[in-house]
Amino acid sequence: MIHINEIIPKGCVLIRNTASDKKAVIRQLIGLLDTQGCVVNKEMLYQDVIERENLTSTGIGNGCGIPHAHSDAVTHTVLAVACLNPAISFDSIDEIPVRIVFLLAGPKSCTGMHLKILSKMARLLHGQDYCNALAQAESEDSFREILKIRDD
Repeated sequence: MIHINEIIPKGCVLIRNTASDKKAVIRQLIGLLDTQGCVVNKEMLYQDVIERENLTSTGIGNGCGIPHAHSDAVTHTVLAVACLNPAISFDSIDEIPVRIVFLLAGPKSCTGMHLKILSKMARLLHGQDYCNALAQAESEDSFREILKIRDD
């Protein structure tokens, strides 16, 4: 079983990010993944994520969004995270602004793993109290510790 922390490269959790909109935070998270050597083409990954987002919003509720894409612009399945302050509109299913964004990207050849991770994340992020705790993390290390509480 994959643990979510295992696919978030060190340095890919932004705390108290002030991105003004969905596209800005997606670009920032792609930039983080790029600095960690996970991205072979930033613009292709951005276009793939936005194309998927245009199908239907990935705002899953409880102040969380999981923009994602199958893309050959990444070398392996990875996540980057932003805890936003203030929250931003994400066209979420519950219409609540998003405070946590998990950007998931994986190669087109790994669709099974991608779907398993999305399913696991949807289960993890189901409770409002847990999502609040993640959003209020003080550092990347504390975010990872909170994430680990339910990621077994």
